Amino acid sequence: MKKQKIEITQGCILKKVNQDYCVSTDNLAVVLDGCGSGEHSEIGAQRMGEAIRKNSKEITSGRKLLSTIVKVFRDIFREGVNAKEFRDKYLFTLLVCIEKDENFEVHNAGDGYIITIDNNKNVKYIKINNNIMVEGGNAPRYIAYDFIGGGMYKECAFLDIRFFPKSDYQSVYVATDGLRFILSDRFPKQERKAFEKALIDRDEQSIREILKRNSNMIYDDIAIAL
Repeated sequence: MKKQKIEITQGCILKKVNQDYCVSTDNLAVVLDGCGSGEHSEIGAQRMGEAIRKNSKEITSGRKLLSTIVKVFRDIFREGVNAKEFRDKYLFTLLVCIEKDENFEVHNAGDGYIITIDNNKNVKYIKINNNIMVEGGNAPRYIAYDFIGGGMYKECAFLDIRFFPKSDYQSVYVATDGLRFILSDRFPKQERKAFEKALIDRDEQSIREILKRNSNMIYDDIAIAL
């Protein structure tokens, strides 16, 4: 049985360009969040997302996901991109949920959220925050940093992994950090309740409607995928 596909992105009303991107296939859910200071980071987020979509049938493990990621960056450098263009376009966070027969595997580089629905229909939000010190400042652990300056991470160490057994969980979503505004105490409680019901029901249309009617309270791009 093929899994349900949910791909939802909503740009922030305060920003000109939506720098988030998401992909859902028969076995994967992916969200990417372009660097806010990158002039066109939506380009890199979309390019990586679509490469993962294209190769999704072969991506059945973290190793195969990493192989696709590395190929994309190698292709970028073969095109002759300079350092400034690379930083403007190819800094983004990444969360990928691979659905297997017995487990959900979530691989991530950078910040965001994992949303789990257990078999008792309890919703849990897991915040991912693995920032690093880069050039004197604090920044998300962008995959791109491993491909400039000789590598900043140990080999193959820039993808963290978490396992969620299907014996305990019925759904695992991935989301970008725009989700934090929905989890804020300022977000209407009834709307949060409706949002969680829609997550449990896998009701894509209702999730979209909730995000849209509360767009004035979500001060960042947001992407959610199942």
